[in-house]
Amino acid sequence: MNPPRNLVQKLGALAMLCFEGALRFGVASAAALAAILGQFALAVVLGLVALGIFLRLWRKRASGSRRGAGSG
Repeated sequence: MNPPRNLVQKLGALAMLCFEGALRFGVASAAALAAILGQFALAVVLGLVALGIFLRLWRKRASGSRRGAGSG
């Protein structure tokens, strides 16, 4: 299950905007920002994986209930 390309582009643009803004105002070092962006990317990937697992289980459950309904 691949995320829509627009979503990935928007997330990338948001990450770059945060990175550039933090560098411009001197909030943190480049290494700290790289760590923050890495954690953000990991959270997005794990969220997509969790969503995929949830949808797969939900579809299996829905198809199983439809199969069992006609066997009475």
